[in-house]
Amino acid sequence: MIKKLLLIPLALLLAVSLIAIGCPTTTPTTPPPTAPPGVAEELPIYHWRCQDNWMPEQTNEFTRYMADLIEEGSGGRVSITTHSAAELVPMEQLFQAVEDGTIQLAGVISSYNTVPIDFAGMDGAPAFLWTSALEARTLFDEKGLEEIYAEAYEGAGNVHYLGMYTLDPINLITNKPVTKYEDFAGLRIYSPPEVLRPFMEAGAVSMVMSPENAWSVCKQVFWMGCLT
Repeated sequence: MIKKLLLIPLALLLAVSLIAIGCPTTTPTTPPPTAPPGVAEELPIYHWRCQDNWMPEQTNEFTRYMADLIEEGSGGRVSITTHSAAELVPMEQLFQAVEDGTIQLAGVISSYNTVPIDFAGMDGAPAFLWTSALEARTLFDEKGLEEIYAEAYEGAGNVHYLGMYTLDPINLITNKPVTKYEDFAGLRIYSPPEVLRPFMEAGAVSMVMSPENAWSVCKQVFWMGCLT
């Protein structure tokens, strides 16, 4: 796992972008008064909520780590509580929740969280787009892809794009052995169509649901797979 900030055989990587509300409601609208000489100036404390697209274990491992670094770097002036997928708002409402100030910070994936950008399909980790995490990081850091993301996200609403903070390896799991390409025929797989396109050509069917429901559904008796 390669982290920035502080962020398979199938060569799938999920780019998770961090966005913040454009105009936080806790930000003072006028400059605070200057403290008299010799009097300690009281600086405002910001209390933010951050939701991602993961289960609690991954939230505690990755998003909490990122939040701790922000808190440390702010000298304690920014306090962040972290929340896993759909804990505060449904996945499809996450971008809107940041835009309207319901949540101040979020880790979003445009194809999962209905972010209105033109290249949501690429943001959804289509198979074989990257050959490695290093290649993806190079495209973001050295080849201008991060600037393209920033312009697209900030043009989509009242949010600020803070950068990609994780590249997740995505694994295909099924409750039916898959040994050849033709075995994907008829499989119902939890994944957005953008990710699943190469397998849909073999007859797989894309199913989109909230991650909190995906694991239990994958264990049901009908043949199915998950990209996790």
